[in-house]
Amino acid sequence: GVKHVWFNDVQEAEAYALQEDKRGHEIYLAQSSFLTKDSRKQENVQAVRSFWLDIDCGPGKPYDTQGDGAGAVRDFCTRTGLPLPTVVNSGNGLYAHWVLTEDITPSLWRETACLLKSICTATGLYADDSRTSDSASVLRPVGTRNKKKEPKEVRLVAEGKEIPFSDFYESLSKFAKATN
Repeated sequence: GVKHVWFNDVQEAEAYALQEDKRGHEIYLAQSSFLTKDSRKQENVQAVRSFWLDIDCGPGKPYDTQGDGAGAVRDFCTRTGLPLPTVVNSGNGLYAHWVLTEDITPSLWRETACLLKSICTATGLYADDSRTSDSASVLRPVGTRNKKKEPKEVRLVAEGKEIPFSDFYESLSKFAKATN
């Protein structure tokens, strides 16, 4: 079954994730902080400090290879004026993270995530819609293994720079206005 474990310290969370991965457990990390330990649902999100895309790659997926997915993300950034994100090889696909310099409120995050999602659709970038606009999303942490089929290491591919929320939002808004 699913077990939620809460941490106040990043190093403690990382040590736990790596330990549980070695024990053979499937590990995911919430992308937001929460008001209470009562639930990992959107209505309990306290703050968010990044935006993310889950890019499916492989046979029968939107991108045949991770290289194709990475190229699509690069093209997306060029078209929208967004900086290159931090990219994580999730074992099969990719995660693209734009890490912010500051926390933002769940409502501001949701509004912006919906704009990001609509721009992905408009530009033809295939990202898992359910992840893009879900502030309670969980993704696989770097250093663990994706255990679907044969285990594959989740690893950092490229580290983007942190971006102020205002710059991220401005790039999306500018692109949206120019294309409408």
